[in-house]
Amino acid sequence: MIELPEITKAWMAGFFDGEGTIFIERDSPRPLKGKLSPRYLLRVAAVNTVYSALEPFRTYFGGQLVETKLGTNRPLYAWSTRSKIAMKFLEALLPYLRVKQKQAELGIFFQKKLRHHGGNAPMPQAYLAERERIRQAIQELNMGWPTPTVIDVSPQDMQLPLIAGDTEESIFEALGLKYIPPEARE
Repeated sequence: MIELPEITKAWMAGFFDGEGTIFIERDSPRPLKGKLSPRYLLRVAAVNTVYSALEPFRTYFGGQLVETKLGTNRPLYAWSTRSKIAMKFLEALLPYLRVKQKQAELGIFFQKKLRHHGGNAPMPQAYLAERERIRQAIQELNMGWPTPTVIDVSPQDMQLPLIAGDTEESIFEALGLKYIPPEARE
């Protein structure tokens, strides 16, 4: 990845706030293929009818940029990436995001807290519950719904803070990110 100038980060964040989305994709288990638990992936995407508006996203962060057709046969371009690259994208733009800042914080939190387990064994229920609750919280934020203040996945030691009701500074600390007060942000 190329180092981004601050002005480019600010432009990309503004564009992404309007034309982008952050979500956690969940696919179903497929026992016939040896997959016994659903898979959860952090994804970010942006769409537009102007190719050159999305090209910087692929240039700076990688991912895919594909063309489809609208009903009017006009081209529609979609950029997307997932997992660690999506997290790096969100970390780079986080200080500049306004509309999707909470979803970005949760996406970063999700990717950093992701626990890997090996093989095709079923994933422990606590891990599945944790991933599902974060997925639902981002989905609710995307729809403008209020979210709970704590994700409780049963074991008493797995209380994961969400952002609603917390201070910005505590959220950044929980995510391991440097906090920049709003007045100091460019």
